[in-house]
Formats: sequence, C-alpha cells, structure tokens
Amino acid sequence: NMTGQLRLLHIACAAKAKQRNITLARSTRDSVLRFSVLGGYDRGCGIFISKVEKGSKAQEVGLRRGDQILEVNGHNFERICHGKALEVLRGTTHLCLTVKTNMLAFKEMLSTPENPDRRMSRELSRLQSDPRGRLSIPDIAATLPSSSPSIKAKDRDKKGFATLGHKARIRRAMAKLSILPNKNVHGSDSQLNRVQDDSNMPGKRTSVSSLPSSFLSNSNPDLTAPQNFEPFNGRPDFPDNVVKVYKADQTCKYFLVHKETTAREIVMLAMREFGFTDNQNCGKYSLCEVSVSPESVVKQKRLPDHLSNLMSRSSLTGRYYLKNNMSTEQLVTDEIAVELLKEGVVNFLQLNGSEVAIQMTLHDFEKFQSIEPTEYIDDLWRNNSKHGTIKLKEFEELVNREMFWVVTEIVSELNQLKRVKIIKQFIKIS
Repeated sequence: NMTGQLRLLHIACAAKAKQRNITLARSTRDSVLRFSVLGGYDRGCGIFISKVEKGSKAQEVGLRRGDQILEVNGHNFERICHGKALEVLRGTTHLCLTVKTNMLAFKEMLSTPENPDRRMSRELSRLQSDPRGRLSIPDIAATLPSSSPSIKAKDRDKKGFATLGHKARIRRAMAKLSILPNKNVHGSDSQLNRVQDDSNMPGKRTSVSSLPSSFLSNSNPDLTAPQNFEPFNGRPDFPDNVVKVYKADQTCKYFLVHKETTAREIVMLAMREFGFTDNQNCGKYSLCEVSVSPESVVKQKRLPDHLSNLMSRSSLTGRYYLKNNMSTEQLVTDEIAVELLKEGVVNFLQLNGSEVAIQMTLHDFEKFQSIEPTEYIDDLWRNNSKHGTIKLKEFEELVNREMFWVVTEIVSELNQLKRVKIIKQFIKIS
C-alpha cells in the first residue's frame, strides 16, 4: 500500500546520491566476483548491481544492490552492452569502479520486460564489426548464413558500401535511417521471422532467418498497423561526432563515430578505409596522438585501446595518426610542426558566432547539470552541510569568468574598428 511513497523515496535518494569510487582486487582472474549485474545497452538502461554476497569483499568495499556502475578502469559503463560489461569486469584482477546509487532506475528496469524488438537489434549489433553502430543492407547480407534462401550469392559478394568511396553520400543518408524490421502490412505470410537467441541453452545456436526484400523504417512507417511508440533510450542510431585520422604520408580521412567509440575500434575502421589488407595483424597498429608545444617540441604517445571520447581530447596543435608499432619513422616533421603551430593560433573574430554560442551553452549546461538539488537548499538557508555547495559555486564562478572574458576581449583591443567588430561578435553570441 506504500508503492507511491516508496517511489518518492527512490526519487529523493537518486537525486541526492553522489558518485563513489571503489577499488576491488582479486587474487586471480578466475576468482568469483561475489556480485551480480543486470541491464545494459541492449535493455535500454545502464549496468546495475543486482546482488552482493553477504560478508564478501565486494560488500566490505561498499557495493550495494541498486548501485549503477558508471565506469570501470576507464571504460564507460553508461552505454555498454551486458556481454561487454561482463568481459571488462572479468578481464582483470584489479577493478576501479565508479558507482552511484540509483534504486529508481534499477526498480524500473526490473519491472519492465525486455522488448523482443530489442533482441533483433542486439543480435544485429553482435554480428556487425562496424564501430559506428550501423549496418547497411549489403553488410547485413554479408553477415547472414550462406544457407539463407532469401539472400542470393551475388548479393553477398557486392561491396558497394564497404568503403567511404564514391557512394559516401548515399551511406551517410542511409546511416540516418532506421533499417530495423517492423511489422509488415501484408499479414503473417510475409512477416519477418525474428531472431531466436537460444545461446544460453545447450546445443542451441543463434540463428537469423530469412529477411524480407524491403524494410519499413522511421521514415517509411506502417500507417495501417497500431502504433506503439517507445521513448527514446540510449544513444542515437547515427554517429554524432567526427574524428580525423592521418597516415604517415600525411593523407587523412574523416570518420563518423559515437562518443563511446574506443581507440581500438577507430584503428580497425581506419585500416579498412585506408585499404590495409593485413586485418589479421591489426594488433600491429595503434592510434597515436602527436602534439606540438609552443616551444616547437613534438610529443608523440600511443593511446590506450579502451580510450573513448577522443573528440574532446584532441588539441588544436595535435593530430591522430594510424601508426605501425613495428616502425620507428617520425610522423610529424619540422615543417609540419610549424604548420600545426600556425593552425593552433585562432583569432576570436575567426570563430563562427553560432558555433561559439552552441559550445558555450553545452559547456554551461554540463556544469549546471552537475549541481546537486540539495545544494540550492543548503545555500539558501546557509546550512553547514558536510557536502557543501561545491558544484553551485563552480557554476557561479563560470558565469563570472565568462563576463570578465567579454570585458577583457573588448578592452584589450586598441584598434577601434576591430573593437567594434568584437562587440558585434559578442552580440551575435548572446
């Protein structure tokens, strides 16, 4: 009879919960973790701890049922599949976990049955090797068993969409369309046979039956069938970031990636797009960051394979290179280093006003979003909370810093004409 009150309690706990850093060590990789996890991107939610054995080391270090795992050893767990999460947790003896109590989302996950349509998308994502998260129709044909009666052999041999060549424009358009199967308007005779996932049963294999010749999508919906819309969950189906990768000969390509795309996935993607044929020896290659300091000192370092969010880590005077680990050649010469230093010098008037406004808004909102709800009450009533109002003070400092930045940019310009242009630029940004 207290379901409503219990939900309010979970909402309050989720709002007040703070991130906790926990270190858990085992003697060997074969040792049992002593806690269980549920959820994942394939269920449209995060990874949650469902059970912790009493008296275990996991309980001693502070893991609790209902904790959401946000990060493990640098791996982002907010949008990760269940199988990949287990692989990371079991793959090392030393775990550095970032967790946060979120009983509200945990209970919602338990009460929500798994959507069978998500099983299809999960199976397709397991079959694909493209880290950008999409399969074109020829790629799907290539991943189906050869015995599939609905896919002809000549269709499996087509490679029209395999690289970013002359059909890149078509591929970009297809990447923004949802090609996941939907209900067919022609009845049960032409309906799609769903993916059957019996991998947990002995003697069973995951199989994909025949696919129809045409798909219904978000841009071409079935208007005759009853609509059952679901709220958007997880990351978008199309990549929302761009990474520029160079080769040693200074040629480059642009790659559409997600924020969660790792350095190893970009290496595999770059090898395919650059036309490397030794894909079996992909371990010989790595993603390398080369940057130039103001003193013209070239710094070169190899990026860890699991590193993600590479777009925010890049600098104006740096580049990403696909490097052969067996080669000692210099990726950036002195002439290129001078060019990189020139590219790193950006004048305020050269920036696009709309883009500056967008980036400032995103940066400000990230600070604003991190403010704990209780900080407003503590600040208003002058409560001496042990947690303080750290995030709220950071947001106040951010607003003041932006104001002084505007003042500094204007008064530091001595040329009257340029000063007028700077004021106009700030008006556009505002």
